[in-house]
Amino acid sequence: MEKHGNCIVWSLTSAFGGAGLSAAALCLSRIMSFCEHRKVLYLSFEKYPEEPGRSGGSDVACERLIMSCCAGEETDAPGVMSAVCRDAFGVFYLPCAERTGPLYCASPGEAVSFVRSMAGSGCFDLIVLDLPFYSASLGALLKESERVSFVAGFREERREKNAAARRQLSALLGDGGYTVIDNLFDETISGPSETSVDGQLASEVRSCLWEYGEGRTG
Repeated sequence: MEKHGNCIVWSLTSAFGGAGLSAAALCLSRIMSFCEHRKVLYLSFEKYPEEPGRSGGSDVACERLIMSCCAGEETDAPGVMSAVCRDAFGVFYLPCAERTGPLYCASPGEAVSFVRSMAGSGCFDLIVLDLPFYSASLGALLKESERVSFVAGFREERREKNAAARRQLSALLGDGGYTVIDNLFDETISGPSETSVDGQLASEVRSCLWEYGEGRTG
């Protein structure tokens, strides 16, 4: 964990809408939070992001936090925690006062500054980035991440688009610089009482824990 101290930044991306990117990013966040007891921040760079069941947080504090962090200003834990919401699985995320996501319009430099500020705040063990391929910050944030996963989806007619996206990722990160999730819908958790998760996301979690010297799976 050289880039962000004790915090891991894990980006998930996909080549097209409907591949299950947000579902994968949220499910991964919830597994790591609820099953692995990590302090997880979920950040969406989608234009119209999913907003999990809202608890806490402040739209005004969130806007102030984003502006200061994107400008490279230092922030403290109380400022961060006053701005974020938390869902039923314990995952933290930014409130969305408007329909457009709060990070959608951030420039690559601003996006990197914000992620670095969140990682350096000491509030989180893991930051999961929901990062669509159309995001202007895609390249900068992938390079900022300790781990990258590509959500391939299941649409046969999108095979060429997937192949092109994977070539682009390989050029940016190297052939071994990312993992592929292609059977997402085998593993979901629908409520805090249902925590049994199998398949690729569970394998991704185990791989992450072993890679960073935390060889346990819950």
